[in-house]
Amino acid sequence: MQLFKIKDRGELLELDCLEFEEDDVYLVDDEENNTIYIWVGFKVIQTTKDATADIARKLDKERGGSAKILIMKQKREYGSFLSMMHDLKKGLIPGKAIERRPEFVFKTPPKTLESIKPQESSQSQEVNVEKRTREWLQQYKAQENIKPKQNEDKKAEVVKFIPIGTISSVSEDRLDEPEKDQQFDDNEESMGEPDFKIQIQEAAYFLSLKGYSYNDLCWILAEKIQKINLDIPSIEDIKKKAEEVFNSSCTYDELCWLNSEMDILIKKSYLETEKKFQY
Repeated sequence: MQLFKIKDRGELLELDCLEFEEDDVYLVDDEENNTIYIWVGFKVIQTTKDATADIARKLDKERGGSAKILIMKQKREYGSFLSMMHDLKKGLIPGKAIERRPEFVFKTPPKTLESIKPQESSQSQEVNVEKRTREWLQQYKAQENIKPKQNEDKKAEVVKFIPIGTISSVSEDRLDEPEKDQQFDDNEESMGEPDFKIQIQEAAYFLSLKGYSYNDLCWILAEKIQKINLDIPSIEDIKKKAEEVFNSSCTYDELCWLNSEMDILIKKSYLETEKKFQY
């Protein structure tokens, strides 16, 4: 696998690692899988884009049209390439085993280990996490212009006196009214919660803080989907669905959003798992 940077005039500059700067274009030549990845940043000028298209056509012609060429923009990466970006930034070849570094062994053990202490205590770490969370919520409220709701004065209920003779007719009319309207209103009120999107956004944010890899999020989402579709999904069923999610064009943030959305829908009983009864 070779890594290149495409200059303004179409020259290829070989690199050891990729920085993924927003004003650059990078080319990854995966000869083993006969695939060429081209990554285009947000601020790339038009001349560089034209040169990139010429290079893609030239490479396709040189390989007899058999190579698979994938051109993607920043923040719109394919799932297969997104999982490789972490290794490419470090100059590592994705999928290749790395030799383990020999372990360090003390020739003479130290007399004392009292000086070796963690930089931060667990209490200070919790305070830092709470501080970052509060700052993020303040930033989010400022961006969305969320204002506290003012207590509105409740209107006094009007009491109407009904003559005794008309009570029976009113009760009969009430009995004849269908109950479907009331059920529809209840469902509409529950589905139309104003903070539903905010709940998903906050859950997705905290899920991203847990440090799951792209592959882990694909597997977690596939497991949730298969538990809804099947009674007891097998490992093979989950693996097949995880491969479908992996081969899609979902970004890391979109996977966090989808996982959080399914959790909330299942919690609110909008999605139910498949149930099979044995007699």
